[in-house]
Amino acid sequence: MSSLVVLVDTREKQNSHILDYFTKNHITYERTTLSYGDYSFYIPAAAAGKDIYFHRDIVIERKASLEELSGTRKGKI
Repeated sequence: MSSLVVLVDTREKQNSHILDYFTKNHITYERTTLSYGDYSFYIPAAAAGKDIYFHRDIVIERKASLEELSGTRKGKI
């Protein structure tokens, strides 16, 4: 687990608190454009022999609220 590198989508906004947490806790991350999702990870070659990416299989999509998650908006049914 210590060799994982977190991938952070470059389009993710207002995430400085998350990046600060990564830095403070020595969690390696890279900013890159992800096709979908806000975060994913990979195992670098130094730990696995070759880079193993999970950005197509495992992603985290961060949402501001349950309304955003469900795709509904306040005042609309």
